[in-house]
Amino acid sequence: MTVMKTICMILLATVVGWASAAEIETKFLVPGKSLFKSDFNNGENPGKPLWQLRKSRWIMEDGVLRGINDGGNGPFIRLHSREKGGILPEDYIMKFSFKIEERPGAVKKKNKYHATRSSGHRFSFGHYAAKYQWRPDVGMDLAIMHGHALQDDRFHIEKGKWYHVTVEIRGDEILAWFKNGPAYFMQHDVFRSKPSGWEFFVHETEIGYLDNVEIWALSEGTRDSWRARLTGIQKDKRAFLSSENPGFKTAKQK
Repeated sequence: MTVMKTICMILLATVVGWASAAEIETKFLVPGKSLFKSDFNNGENPGKPLWQLRKSRWIMEDGVLRGINDGGNGPFIRLHSREKGGILPEDYIMKFSFKIEERPGAVKKKNKYHATRSSGHRFSFGHYAAKYQWRPDVGMDLAIMHGHALQDDRFHIEKGKWYHVTVEIRGDEILAWFKNGPAYFMQHDVFRSKPSGWEFFVHETEIGYLDNVEIWALSEGTRDSWRARLTGIQKDKRAFLSSENPGFKTAKQK
């Protein structure tokens, strides 16, 4: 794995409105043509070549996609990159909504679940190249592959609540932000290769829901306000975490 040169996490305190599909709001990159859209209202379950299901069942139900465990280590769905026959280009903008619920009657098996470690729910790009997972004890955990991680204990995913996410990816930069919540920016050489596409995963004791997935190609350039916003946040040590200041936390290394 390439030695880490730069890794940063930015927490944007500004509350933003959620844009319509026709007028996608972005903070970093400029959207181009819409490449893919699914609101899961057509009754057609996901299948090849765009989607991959791993030991799980994802079924359209009441206009959303519902995922349950089917003998594996949890509901897991992947939207393939073009290299794998899917829709995702190397660089793109993505919007999706998700919800996590407890699975009635599910048993937390020994060595399968630990309250102080990852409870298994996450979304990632490039098969863990950039991984965003959340844990009951520390909140959001951002990781590069299986190595260094940054933690944000101020943001916790609540069961039964819908979350709306926009992700902006270009080269070695990724910005993922939540409607009415924080935004996380990471930069690393490993992000330049994202052949596996986008993945969504929940623990075997949970049920996952997805809705309103849309992908855009990029137009040229960045938002006019982006670099000024990035520079300003980097100067605020309370909001910016990096390997060069005391706020950086290494959760794990491999």
